[in-house]
Amino acid sequence: MRLIMLAVGIHDVVGYGRLIEADETATLAALKRCREEIIEPLIHEFNGRAVKFMGDGARPYGRSRFTTGD
Repeated sequence: MRLIMLAVGIHDVVGYGRLIEADETATLAALKRCREEIIEPLIHEFNGRAVKFMGDGARPYGRSRFTTGD
């Protein structure tokens, strides 16, 4: 039997609304840097995929295939 394990993650930036209100340009630039330098490399490192990026969050997932011992 082949099983597929799926790991789903969701992230959110605390205080995003306040940060956007204070300085939209700097907040969006910082979020883009974090996404490009941290989030996307981690998703790819574990052979995952981002299903959706929106505002201050993302929905990444990764799959792992393995067989049972029966």
